[in-house]
Parts: sequence; C-alpha cells; structure tokens
Amino acid sequence: RSLPPCGGGLGWGVSPALADVHYPHPRPFPRRGGRETCQEAGQGATRVGLQPDAKRPVSRRLLSPVAAWYVSDILRDAPPPASARGGRIAYKTGTSYGHRDAWAAGFDGRHTIVVWVGRADATATPGLTGRTAAAPILFDAFARLSDKVAPFAAPPPGVIRATSGALPLPLRRFQSPGDDGPQDGPYLDPPVSITFPQDRTEVATDGDDKPEVALKADGGALPLVWLVDGAPIDSDPERRDVLWQPQGRGFATVTVIDAKGRTDRVAIRVR
Repeated sequence: RSLPPCGGGLGWGVSPALADVHYPHPRPFPRRGGRETCQEAGQGATRVGLQPDAKRPVSRRLLSPVAAWYVSDILRDAPPPASARGGRIAYKTGTSYGHRDAWAAGFDGRHTIVVWVGRADATATPGLTGRTAAAPILFDAFARLSDKVAPFAAPPPGVIRATSGALPLPLRRFQSPGDDGPQDGPYLDPPVSITFPQDRTEVATDGDDKPEVALKADGGALPLVWLVDGAPIDSDPERRDVLWQPQGRGFATVTVIDAKGRTDRVAIRVR
C-alpha cells in the first residue's frame, strides 16, 4: 500500500506484526542501528506465521550506534497526541497515499509496538492520518503495557550532547567545503522597511509653523535614500531615520531606497 517494498509497495498486504519485522523503522534505533533485511526477517519469523528455517536470520547494521541514538532522541521529542504524555517513548507516524493506511510505530528501551488503522479492503478513508488515528492507540498500548516504560539505553561513545554555542565550530553550520558560510539571505540581510509612520496613517503636527515628522526605517543596506512624493530629502547616510519638514497639510507618499535598490513605500496624511 505504501511505496517502500517492505511496507507493501509491491502490492502484497502487510500486517502490523509483519511490519514489526520488515519495516525499517523504528526497529533499527532501539538496536542502535542493527536491522534485518526483508528477506532475512521473513526467515525464522514464527511469530508472524511464517515457516521457520533451521538458520537464524543474520542481523546487519543499517546505522551506526551514534546515528541511531540521535534519531531515537529526536523521535522522543515528537509531540504526543492530545491527553498523552510526551517523552516516554520514541515514535513515528505515517499515512499512505490516498489515506488508505494510518501507521504509528513506537518503542521504549525494551518494547516495540506498531499500530495500523485502515479498512481491510484498502478503501480510502477521508481524513485518516497516522497522527490522529494510530498514534493515540499506540500511546494507549504502551500505557496498558506497563505503568513505567523501559528506559532508553545510555548514549553510546561519540554522542555529542550540547547546545549550538557549545558545539565544535564545524558542526555549528552546515556548509560545503571551502564555503565561509552564507553571506546573504532574508534573515542575514533583511530588506528595508519603513517602521514609522505606518502605511495609511495620519500624522499630527500640532499646528507648528515648521512641523517636523520623524521617518524611521529598519533593515536594508546603508546608505538609505528618502523621497517624499518622488523628491529626495536630506538625510544622514549612516542613519536609518530622518526628520522631514512637510510643506503643508495633506497627503504624501514616503519612499525609502537602500544601497541594494530595495524599496519600501507608505502613504500618509499630515494634519
């Protein structure tokens, strides 16, 4: 039913018990990366009704212990369903194409449980998802299994547990070899925007003979150029604010342009 061959992508039905043997996750993670291939898992899997062979299945490692622990630690922080406690198990949900299958697979330090929700005739169920249909059953199953879940294994040697600031320099930012890091971007170099006055607002001058209106901008690359009704006004190239003396009351269009040609514009009324 789903695309992975071990999950039914070849057209044959998959039960939750069979998925517990075949499905590539989450079983690699409680085993610290060890797993069995689809063919190997089927051999000797008497608990799912298959004929046992004389030889035990050969376990092969899919992930390193460190990588498996990292993934398990991430899955432990997955938001739990409503009215369920988080952090007790590591779990992952899934929904097949067309909302035919809803899956939830979870584990603690000792047990692995797989939940499937769907129709036996593979008919689509509108709105069926793993998180809303299967995950609550998964958490209820662990609650019925034991009052206390089995603790997870301790981190294997080589695991780094630290905040971003405490990480080694090469791990603080993903980048290509020889790349000094991003030099530009919407978060590193935000576009210029007028913060005062706001668009379509009125500015009171209190009847002064020579009123002044403060214009302020945020972001953008200096120097900034200010224009009122298309005419430039004097401004300090090292600042993002300027005082403007309107010639009278009425409507005006204020525009700011930064050094990279990015603009922002507001329409105001001076009264």
